[in-house]
Amino acid sequence: MRIAICDDESIQRALLKKITSQFFERESIPYEIMEYESAEQLLFHHEQAKDIDILLLDIQMQGMNGMELAKQLRRNGNRSAIIFVTGDTDFIYDGFHVHAINYLLKPIDDEKVNDCLFQAVSLLKNEKALLLQIDKDIIKLPENDIICIQSDGHYLQI
Repeated sequence: MRIAICDDESIQRALLKKITSQFFERESIPYEIMEYESAEQLLFHHEQAKDIDILLLDIQMQGMNGMELAKQLRRNGNRSAIIFVTGDTDFIYDGFHVHAINYLLKPIDDEKVNDCLFQAVSLLKNEKALLLQIDKDIIKLPENDIICIQSDGHYLQI
């Protein structure tokens, strides 16, 4: 699992990373955590490699906020599990529009984060997808996005 934590406060990122690491180690699920200080930084990375499974997003950040980021990612076809972790209640109902798993308020409660991560992993395990190795990268292609697969020698057209 590839998890992205996006929060402009380094202390909050470190706390979320600790809770998330403990969850995945306890569940014996291989994982990688990436940290981002801004929505723009995460969006740039995501444009390069659409490989994030779970997003833990703060909402109140300089520049683009976490809700705007989530909306942009969804417009681009992103299907990552989104968990908002924020101190702002103003955007709670907007979370439904981006199909967020939950909207957690700071200060962070370890058990609530663990429950959300469990939900996210459960949803992702049930998603049918084709895993493709292209050079050194592995790409996950959701089954619903596949219209046709055609073989031509050593090449596939999907």
